Amino acid sequence: MSYCAILGKKKMRGNNVSHANNKTKRDFLGNIHVLTTKNPLIGKFRLKVSAHGMRTIEKKGGIINFLITSKKRNLTEECQRYKKRIIKSMEKAEQKASASTSS
Repeated sequence: MSYCAILGKKKMRGNNVSHANNKTKRDFLGNIHVLTTKNPLIGKFRLKVSAHGMRTIEKKGGIINFLITSKKRNLTEECQRYKKRIIKSMEKAEQKASASTSS
């Protein structure tokens, strides 16, 4: 089942309604795309994101900035894992930079 990893949007259920008012069940699928991002800190990762989610990411200044600035409770489990990896790798990079400048 595909859903937006950023916003948590899933498919919706509804009816096709004919001219004769016959109703048959159907699914409304979201506009989901695969977003692949390459970051020097954590490498390459992929997310399934809706078109609305992509606009949100661009507004926040990219996927890394979006994940860092978002609250944990507003993110899906998948995004929470990526956020944790990003923060850990940023802390390691800061420790490495501070160790090289003090030496």
